[in-house]
Amino acid sequence: RLLVGITMEDLESRVRALEQGRTFAATQQRIREREAEFLSTLREIKYSLEQETSGNEGGSGKFAELQAENTELKAKLAKAEYRISHLVGEMEKLLARRKEDDG
Repeated sequence: RLLVGITMEDLESRVRALEQGRTFAATQQRIREREAEFLSTLREIKYSLEQETSGNEGGSGKFAELQAENTELKAKLAKAEYRISHLVGEMEKLLARRKEDDG
């Protein structure tokens, strides 16, 4: 079939349009493939984060346990410091009385 009234420029323009369309389609396919890879990677990251979060629940319990132990030890330390200061005060009084008795 003969193309009547079509110039060489028209043909070149149509060829370019077809080539660009093919390039566009190929690019779109690569983009879809890349998006599928990203989706897969995101799913893996989500799974890892969920595993870490569920693993931290036990860690939270351990943390609460350590906080309770820390509070208990602070109370024992305060009590011991009070007793020590009381004993030191009594010893100082005793030494002062001895000096008075000796002197």
